Order: sequence, then C-alpha cells, then structure tokens
Amino acid sequence: MSDNLLLAGLTLCLLSLPVAVVALLSTRPPRGAAMIFVFGILLLFGAAYLAEEPLGLNSVGQAWNRMFAGGTGS
Repeated sequence: MSDNLLLAGLTLCLLSLPVAVVALLSTRPPRGAAMIFVFGILLLFGAAYLAEEPLGLNSVGQAWNRMFAGGTGS
C-alpha cells in the first residue's frame, strides 16, 4: 500500500510542474497545479506513515521494483 502511495504522490508532484507552466503561459493562476501538488504531498505523507521503514531516495526505486518488475526490492 505504501508503494502505491509513494509512486502516486511522486507522480502527482512531478505532474504539477508542467500543469503550472501551462497555466502560467496562458496567463491563468496555477490553482489546479497547486491542488495537484498538495494532493501529491498528502499521498507522500501517507506513504511515509504507512511504511515499515523510513523512506529515502532509494525507496522510490525499490517501490518501482516491487510494483512493476516483480522484485523484492531488497
């Protein structure tokens, strides 16, 4: 479960960047991008809360491995 939240939160945070750029280029306030970013941060906090061990940079690769490559992520 924490793998799902970690990858979804990271994806939403990264997705908010191009959404913000598009909104700014069309001279609109980036409200949608801010909402996407905040929701991504909330998902990351949820992943950190549910994880059995502390999350780090290598946690993303391990979560990706467990979700898509079928590995153990050791």
